[in-house]
Amino acid sequence: MQGVPDITKVANTLTGQTASKTVNEPKSASLSELNETENDLQSLEIDSSDPVSLIESQSALTQQMYMMQIEQCKQEIENIKLEIQRVESERSSLLSQMGNEDVETSEIISQFNKLGSSKLKLYNQIQSITSEISSIQLQMQQDLLSSQASIAQINALSSQAADLNSSYDSGVGNITSINTSSDVGNVAVQLGLSFVGVINSDAQGNAEFSPGGASQHWCADFVTSITKRAYEAKGLQVPSGFGSSAVSGLQSWGKSKGVYLDTASNSNRASAIASSVKPGDIMIQKRNGASHTGIVTKVYSDGSFDTVEGNSSDAVKKRHYSANSNVLSGFVLMSAL
Repeated sequence: MQGVPDITKVANTLTGQTASKTVNEPKSASLSELNETENDLQSLEIDSSDPVSLIESQSALTQQMYMMQIEQCKQEIENIKLEIQRVESERSSLLSQMGNEDVETSEIISQFNKLGSSKLKLYNQIQSITSEISSIQLQMQQDLLSSQASIAQINALSSQAADLNSSYDSGVGNITSINTSSDVGNVAVQLGLSFVGVINSDAQGNAEFSPGGASQHWCADFVTSITKRAYEAKGLQVPSGFGSSAVSGLQSWGKSKGVYLDTASNSNRASAIASSVKPGDIMIQKRNGASHTGIVTKVYSDGSFDTVEGNSSDAVKKRHYSANSNVLSGFVLMSAL
Protein backbone atom coordinates (compact mmCIF):
# COMPACT_ATOMS: atom_id res chain seq x y z
CA MET A 1 0.00 0.00 0.00
CA GLN A 2 1.60 3.27 -1.06
CA GLY A 3 2.28 5.97 1.54
CA VAL A 4 2.55 3.56 4.48
CA PRO A 5 6.00 3.59 6.18
CA ASP A 6 7.91 0.38 6.83
CA ILE A 7 7.17 -0.65 10.44
CA THR A 8 10.63 -2.19 10.80
CA LYS A 9 12.31 1.09 9.87
CA VAL A 10 10.07 3.03 12.23
CA ALA A 11 10.87 0.69 15.13
CA ASN A 12 14.61 0.86 14.40
CA THR A 13 14.44 4.64 14.25
CA LEU A 14 12.72 4.72 17.62
CA THR A 15 15.34 2.49 19.26
CA GLY A 16 18.12 4.80 20.46
CA GLN A 17 16.16 7.82 19.25
CA THR A 18 17.92 11.11 20.07
CA ALA A 19 16.76 14.68 19.62
CA SER A 20 18.05 16.03 16.33
CA LYS A 21 17.54 19.68 17.16
CA THR A 22 20.55 21.70 18.25
CA VAL A 23 20.36 22.82 21.86
CA ASN A 24 21.99 26.17 22.52
CA GLU A 25 23.68 26.13 25.88
CA PRO A 26 22.20 28.88 28.06
CA LYS A 27 24.56 31.70 28.84
CA SER A 28 25.65 31.84 32.48
CA ALA A 29 25.51 35.17 34.26
CA SER A 30 28.65 37.27 34.24
CA LEU A 31 30.80 36.61 37.30
CA SER A 32 33.51 39.22 36.67
CA GLU A 33 32.25 41.66 39.33
CA LEU A 34 30.87 40.61 42.69
CA ASN A 35 29.77 44.15 43.44
CA GLU A 36 27.47 44.56 40.43
CA THR A 37 24.37 43.64 42.39
CA GLU A 38 23.65 43.42 46.09
CA ASN A 39 21.99 40.01 45.71
CA ASP A 40 24.84 38.09 44.04
CA LEU A 41 25.99 36.39 47.22
CA GLN A 42 22.78 36.75 49.21
CA SER A 43 21.07 34.63 46.55
CA LEU A 44 23.13 31.73 47.90
CA GLU A 45 21.20 31.77 51.17
CA ILE A 46 19.24 28.60 50.44
CA ASP A 47 17.56 26.51 53.14
CA SER A 48 19.86 23.63 52.21
CA SER A 49 23.37 23.76 53.65
CA ASP A 50 24.67 22.62 50.25
CA PRO A 51 22.87 24.40 47.37
CA VAL A 52 24.90 22.52 44.75
CA SER A 53 23.73 19.15 46.10
CA LEU A 54 20.17 20.48 46.22
CA ILE A 55 20.27 21.48 42.55
CA GLU A 56 21.88 18.18 41.59
CA SER A 57 19.17 16.23 43.44
CA GLN A 58 16.38 18.25 41.83
CA SER A 59 17.99 17.78 38.41
CA ALA A 60 18.26 14.01 38.92
CA LEU A 61 14.57 13.81 39.86
CA THR A 62 13.61 15.86 36.81
CA GLN A 63 15.69 13.67 34.51
CA GLN A 64 14.07 10.58 36.04
CA MET A 65 10.63 12.06 35.36
CA TYR A 66 11.53 12.63 31.71
CA MET A 67 12.85 9.06 31.36
CA MET A 68 9.57 7.71 32.76
CA GLN A 69 7.66 9.75 30.17
CA ILE A 70 9.85 8.36 27.39
CA GLU A 71 9.34 4.79 28.61
CA GLN A 72 5.57 5.34 28.63
CA CYS A 73 5.76 6.55 25.04
CA LYS A 74 7.78 3.52 24.03
CA GLN A 75 5.23 1.22 25.66
CA GLU A 76 2.46 2.93 23.71
CA ILE A 77 4.38 2.25 20.50
CA GLU A 78 4.79 -1.42 21.42
CA ASN A 79 1.02 -1.66 21.93
CA ILE A 80 0.41 -0.01 18.57
CA LYS A 81 2.81 -2.46 16.89
CA LEU A 82 0.76 -5.34 18.30
CA GLU A 83 -2.37 -3.74 16.90
CA ILE A 84 -0.69 -3.39 13.51
CA GLN A 85 0.17 -7.09 13.59
CA ARG A 86 -3.49 -7.89 14.30
CA VAL A 87 -4.60 -5.72 11.35
CA GLU A 88 -2.04 -7.39 9.08
CA SER A 89 -3.32 -10.81 10.16
CA GLU A 90 -6.89 -9.82 9.27
CA ARG A 91 -5.78 -8.45 5.89
CA SER A 92 -3.94 -11.70 5.15
CA SER A 93 -7.04 -13.65 6.09
CA LEU A 94 -9.13 -11.57 3.70
CA LEU A 95 -6.66 -12.08 0.87
CA SER A 96 -6.84 -15.84 1.41
CA GLN A 97 -10.59 -15.63 0.82
CA MET A 98 -10.30 -13.92 -2.54
CA GLY A 99 -10.54 -17.23 -4.44
CA ASN A 100 -13.58 -18.43 -2.50
CA GLU A 101 -16.67 -18.36 -4.74
CA ASP A 102 -18.97 -18.17 -1.71
CA VAL A 103 -17.59 -14.80 -0.66
CA GLU A 104 -18.40 -11.51 -2.37
CA THR A 105 -15.19 -10.01 -3.78
CA SER A 106 -16.46 -6.45 -3.35
CA GLU A 107 -17.07 -7.04 0.36
CA ILE A 108 -13.56 -8.42 0.81
CA ILE A 109 -12.07 -5.42 -0.98
CA SER A 110 -14.14 -3.00 1.16
CA GLN A 111 -12.99 -4.64 4.42
CA PHE A 112 -9.41 -4.84 3.12
CA ASN A 113 -9.39 -1.08 2.41
CA LYS A 114 -10.86 -0.27 5.86
CA LEU A 115 -8.11 -2.30 7.49
CA GLY A 116 -5.57 -0.44 5.32
CA SER A 117 -6.91 2.90 6.61
CA SER A 118 -6.69 1.65 10.19
CA LYS A 119 -3.10 0.55 9.59
CA LEU A 120 -2.18 3.98 8.21
CA LYS A 121 -3.69 5.68 11.29
CA LEU A 122 -1.64 3.38 13.53
CA TYR A 123 1.56 4.31 11.68
CA ASN A 124 0.68 8.00 12.06
CA GLN A 125 0.24 7.46 15.79
CA ILE A 126 3.74 5.96 15.98
CA GLN A 127 5.18 8.95 14.15
CA SER A 128 3.37 11.35 16.49
CA ILE A 129 4.64 9.54 19.59
CA THR A 130 8.17 9.44 18.13
CA SER A 131 8.01 13.23 17.69
CA GLU A 132 6.81 13.57 21.29
CA ILE A 133 9.83 11.56 22.48
CA SER A 134 12.14 13.93 20.59
CA SER A 135 10.50 16.92 22.30
CA ILE A 136 10.89 15.32 25.73
CA GLN A 137 14.55 14.54 25.07
CA LEU A 138 15.16 18.11 23.91
CA GLN A 139 13.57 19.55 27.07
CA MET A 140 15.56 17.08 29.16
CA GLN A 141 18.82 18.31 27.63
CA GLN A 142 17.85 21.96 28.12
CA ASP A 143 16.98 21.41 31.79
CA LEU A 144 20.24 19.55 32.36
CA LEU A 145 22.25 22.38 30.79
CA SER A 146 20.37 24.92 32.92
CA SER A 147 21.18 22.99 36.10
CA GLN A 148 24.83 22.72 35.11
CA ALA A 149 24.98 26.48 34.46
CA SER A 150 23.41 27.22 37.88
CA ILE A 151 25.91 24.95 39.63
CA ALA A 152 28.81 26.57 37.78
CA GLN A 153 27.58 30.03 38.81
CA ILE A 154 27.22 29.05 42.47
CA ASN A 155 30.68 27.47 42.53
CA ALA A 156 32.23 30.54 40.90
CA LEU A 157 30.50 32.95 43.32
CA SER A 158 31.51 30.83 46.31
CA SER A 159 35.09 30.68 45.10
CA GLN A 160 35.29 34.43 44.53
CA ALA A 161 33.72 35.16 47.90
CA ALA A 162 36.17 32.81 49.62
CA ASP A 163 39.12 34.44 47.81
CA LEU A 164 37.86 37.91 48.71
CA ASN A 165 37.37 37.08 52.37
CA SER A 166 40.68 35.23 52.70
CA SER A 167 42.54 38.20 51.21
CA TYR A 168 41.36 40.27 54.19
CA ASP A 169 41.81 37.65 56.90
CA SER A 170 45.25 38.93 57.90
CA GLY A 171 44.85 42.39 59.39
CA VAL A 172 41.84 43.87 57.58
CA GLY A 173 39.62 45.58 60.14
CA ASN A 174 41.83 44.30 62.93
CA ILE A 175 41.82 46.75 65.83
CA THR A 176 45.36 45.73 66.81
CA SER A 177 46.65 47.06 63.45
CA ILE A 178 45.13 50.52 63.98
CA ASN A 179 47.06 53.44 65.45
CA THR A 180 44.91 54.34 68.46
CA SER A 181 47.05 57.24 69.63
CA SER A 182 44.97 59.70 67.57
CA ASP A 183 41.45 60.87 68.40
CA VAL A 184 38.45 58.57 68.05
CA GLY A 185 37.41 60.15 64.74
CA ASN A 186 40.72 59.32 63.07
CA VAL A 187 40.61 55.81 64.51
CA ALA A 188 37.19 55.40 62.87
CA VAL A 189 38.69 56.63 59.59
CA GLN A 190 41.55 54.12 59.80
CA LEU A 191 39.18 51.29 60.58
CA GLY A 192 36.74 52.24 57.80
CA LEU A 193 39.48 52.51 55.17
CA SER A 194 40.92 49.14 56.20
CA PHE A 195 37.71 47.52 54.93
CA VAL A 196 37.71 49.12 51.45
CA GLY A 197 36.69 46.47 48.91
CA VAL A 198 34.99 44.20 51.45
CA ILE A 199 31.38 43.15 51.02
CA ASN A 200 28.97 42.60 53.91
CA SER A 201 28.67 38.81 53.74
CA ASP A 202 30.56 35.73 52.68
CA ALA A 203 29.18 32.81 50.64
CA GLN A 204 27.52 31.42 53.78
CA GLY A 205 25.71 34.70 54.51
CA ASN A 206 27.81 35.63 57.56
CA ALA A 207 27.58 39.40 57.93
CA GLU A 208 30.66 41.49 58.74
CA PHE A 209 28.77 44.61 59.74
CA SER A 210 25.05 43.80 60.10
CA PRO A 211 23.79 42.47 63.42
CA GLY A 212 21.95 39.15 63.18
CA GLY A 213 22.84 38.45 59.55
CA ALA A 214 23.28 40.09 56.18
CA SER A 215 21.32 43.30 55.62
CA GLN A 216 20.01 44.31 52.21
CA HIS A 217 20.80 47.97 52.88
CA TRP A 218 23.87 48.01 55.11
CA CYS A 219 25.40 51.49 54.78
CA ALA A 220 24.08 52.49 58.23
CA ASP A 221 25.18 49.12 59.65
CA PHE A 222 28.71 49.86 58.38
CA VAL A 223 28.79 53.34 59.94
CA THR A 224 27.42 51.99 63.22
CA SER A 225 29.86 49.07 63.36
CA ILE A 226 32.97 51.10 62.48
CA THR A 227 32.13 53.93 64.88
CA LYS A 228 31.51 51.56 67.77
CA ARG A 229 34.75 49.69 67.04
CA ALA A 230 36.63 52.98 67.07
CA TYR A 231 35.32 53.83 70.54
CA GLU A 232 36.17 50.32 71.74
CA ALA A 233 39.69 50.59 70.27
CA LYS A 234 40.20 53.79 72.24
CA GLY A 235 38.83 52.18 75.38
CA LEU A 236 35.96 54.68 75.43
CA GLN A 237 32.27 54.20 76.15
CA VAL A 238 30.11 54.27 73.02
CA PRO A 239 27.77 57.29 73.23
CA SER A 240 24.44 56.36 74.77
CA GLY A 241 21.84 55.22 72.25
CA PHE A 242 24.19 55.45 69.27
CA GLY A 243 23.74 53.06 66.37
CA SER A 244 21.06 52.14 63.85
CA SER A 245 20.52 50.00 60.76
CA ALA A 246 18.63 52.92 59.20
CA VAL A 247 20.01 56.23 57.95
CA SER A 248 17.04 58.04 59.50
CA GLY A 249 17.92 56.46 62.86
CA LEU A 250 21.44 57.90 62.78
CA GLN A 251 20.09 61.29 61.71
CA SER A 252 17.46 61.32 64.47
CA TRP A 253 20.04 60.36 67.08
CA GLY A 254 22.31 63.24 65.99
CA LYS A 255 19.42 65.69 66.24
CA SER A 256 18.46 64.41 69.69
CA LYS A 257 22.03 64.96 70.90
CA GLY A 258 22.25 68.43 69.36
CA VAL A 259 25.14 67.44 67.09
CA TYR A 260 23.39 67.40 63.72
CA LEU A 261 24.57 69.92 61.09
CA ASP A 262 21.81 70.58 58.54
CA THR A 263 23.44 71.59 55.24
CA ALA A 264 20.45 71.06 52.92
CA SER A 265 18.94 74.40 53.99
CA ASN A 266 22.26 76.20 54.53
CA SER A 267 22.99 78.85 51.91
CA ASN A 268 26.70 78.81 52.83
CA ARG A 269 27.16 75.09 53.22
CA ALA A 270 30.77 75.07 51.94
CA SER A 271 31.90 77.30 54.78
CA ALA A 272 29.82 75.37 57.33
CA ILE A 273 31.31 72.05 56.26
CA ALA A 274 34.89 73.33 56.12
CA SER A 275 34.66 74.82 59.61
CA SER A 276 32.55 72.23 61.44
CA VAL A 277 32.95 68.76 59.91
CA LYS A 278 35.86 66.58 61.02
CA PRO A 279 37.16 63.09 60.11
CA GLY A 280 34.99 60.48 61.81
CA ASP A 281 31.80 62.52 61.48
CA ILE A 282 28.87 60.91 59.72
CA MET A 283 27.51 62.11 56.37
CA ILE A 284 23.73 61.87 55.83
CA GLN A 285 22.13 61.78 52.37
CA LYS A 286 18.41 61.87 51.62
CA ARG A 287 16.71 62.48 48.29
CA ASN A 288 13.48 61.31 46.65
CA GLY A 289 12.81 58.75 49.35
CA ALA A 290 16.30 57.22 49.10
CA SER A 291 18.96 57.58 51.78
CA HIS A 292 22.64 56.78 52.31
CA THR A 293 25.38 57.40 54.85
CA GLY A 294 29.14 57.18 55.25
CA ILE A 295 32.06 58.22 57.46
CA VAL A 296 33.93 61.42 56.59
CA THR A 297 37.64 60.71 56.09
CA LYS A 298 38.90 64.16 55.01
CA VAL A 299 37.53 67.71 54.69
CA TYR A 300 38.94 70.31 52.26
CA SER A 301 39.00 74.10 52.54
CA ASP A 302 36.37 74.49 49.80
CA GLY A 303 33.91 72.34 51.77
CA SER A 304 34.34 69.25 49.61
CA PHE A 305 35.06 66.06 51.48
CA ASP A 306 35.99 62.39 51.21
CA THR A 307 34.12 59.46 52.74
CA VAL A 308 34.34 55.72 53.26
CA GLU A 309 30.96 54.02 52.81
CA GLY A 310 29.39 50.60 53.09
CA ASN A 311 26.87 49.28 50.55
CA SER A 312 28.36 51.44 47.81
CA SER A 313 27.72 49.14 44.84
CA ASP A 314 27.56 46.37 47.47
CA ALA A 315 31.05 46.99 48.86
CA VAL A 316 33.01 49.32 51.12
CA LYS A 317 34.31 52.14 48.92
CA LYS A 318 35.91 55.56 49.08
CA ARG A 319 33.95 58.51 47.66
CA HIS A 320 34.43 62.25 47.14
CA TYR A 321 31.67 64.89 47.26
CA SER A 322 31.46 68.61 46.61
CA ALA A 323 29.93 70.85 49.26
CA ASN A 324 27.02 71.57 46.93
CA SER A 325 26.20 67.95 46.18
CA ASN A 326 22.44 67.73 45.65
CA VAL A 327 22.20 64.48 47.61
CA LEU A 328 23.71 65.91 50.79
CA SER A 329 21.41 66.52 53.77
CA GLY A 330 23.82 67.04 56.63
CA PHE A 331 26.25 65.53 59.14
CA VAL A 332 26.17 63.91 62.57
CA LEU A 333 29.11 65.65 64.24
CA MET A 334 30.58 62.88 66.39
CA SER A 335 33.58 65.16 66.89
CA ALA A 336 31.34 67.62 68.78
CA LEU A 337 30.47 65.14 71.54
